[in-house]
Amino acid sequence: MKTTAFLTPMALIMAMMVQDACAHGRLLVPPHRGYIGRLHQFKGIVPVNFGDHSLNAGGIGQTKGGKHGICGDKYSGKRLHETGGKFAKFPQHREKVIGACYAPGSTMDLQVQITANHKGYFEFGLCKLNSLNDSETEDCFKTLVQPNGEKDWQLPAGSKTFSMQYMLPDGVSCDGDSHCVLRWHYVGWNNPDADINGQEQYWNCADIYVSNTCGSSPSPSSSQSTPSTSQSTPSTSTPSTSKPAMTNDPKPTAPTSSADTPMTTYTPLSTSGAPQPVDPQCGKCTNCYFAVNNGCFLGWSKAQCDSHDAYRWCGRDDSDPSTPSSPQSTPSTNASYPSSSTDTPVTMDTPMTMDTPVTTDTLPSTSGAPQPVDPQCGGCTNCYFPLNNGCFLGWSKAQCDSHDAYKWC
Repeated sequence: MKTTAFLTPMALIMAMMVQDACAHGRLLVPPHRGYIGRLHQFKGIVPVNFGDHSLNAGGIGQTKGGKHGICGDKYSGKRLHETGGKFAKFPQHREKVIGACYAPGSTMDLQVQITANHKGYFEFGLCKLNSLNDSETEDCFKTLVQPNGEKDWQLPAGSKTFSMQYMLPDGVSCDGDSHCVLRWHYVGWNNPDADINGQEQYWNCADIYVSNTCGSSPSPSSSQSTPSTSQSTPSTSTPSTSKPAMTNDPKPTAPTSSADTPMTTYTPLSTSGAPQPVDPQCGKCTNCYFAVNNGCFLGWSKAQCDSHDAYRWCGRDDSDPSTPSSPQSTPSTNASYPSSSTDTPVTMDTPMTMDTPVTTDTLPSTSGAPQPVDPQCGGCTNCYFPLNNGCFLGWSKAQCDSHDAYKWC
């Protein structure tokens, strides 16, 4: 007798609830291997994983025994995000797939997007691979710490992009045929009665260089850093005075509170449908330029502009109002080493997209920003956003009119 399997309406609802119970998140800065192919400078080199926010190694059912893929793939499945896999192309393309370059001992500014918040905490680890075909192992990853010495970054409420800082050790460098893998590990905490293996977890791996020569072409097989007299790129942060060594300490069984929870910063607008900048340095902007969405913040000072790593000052030098600033006055990022901030537009295929009404929560902070010159258009002759005096230079009228808070000028 032939039978037909079907779901009752209640069973269907329950199945949907189970799926929605999953947290989702991904490492944006530096871009992890499943995400990096979305960025224009990596298109055609690395394929895009459109499920890159769901790398939970198959979920609790697969990980409860403590087994998981190194970079979030199923333990028993194909390791698509591990070196040599579909999305991990360093053996084939070397520096062309490096998401960011940092100086040894520097403090990294990192960004993680959470699209379904299930509490918990983040931790980060670093693994140095000495040759092109070396592969990550669990034992290779050394735990990194924040400037306050804490290993775990406690996740605040909200589904958005969070920013945090972690420190690199002084004595580690990797470039050329050697490179480092930065791994993000998210431990959710929706099941308070379970230990870490009873919680949903996520892993993302990003390919980075750690070198004193960020911004210059690396030697083909150099694995040791060489001091350089050139300026560092914007992705390189100033080292703090003391650097704890990386550790492999056991993970806590529950998240602990931290008095120094990092503040969240702005979330750049989605670049979906946004035109590419006319020029990668400044476009047509003569003030504070944000290349990701071709925005020119007209009334900002150089100090305000320089306070945001992703922005570039394209106006006059504050110290000499009569002299326009040179395009070389701010260190630029070499194509071989994409900046961890300026070259990583936050594109979103989740609720935080340009289809969502634009609010100041999804825009750069306007703290200290000048008032618009004119409430209608300021000095803008394109698409104007009065809240932070932004002029989006290359947008069409249709793009501008699609957002209520913007005005076509």
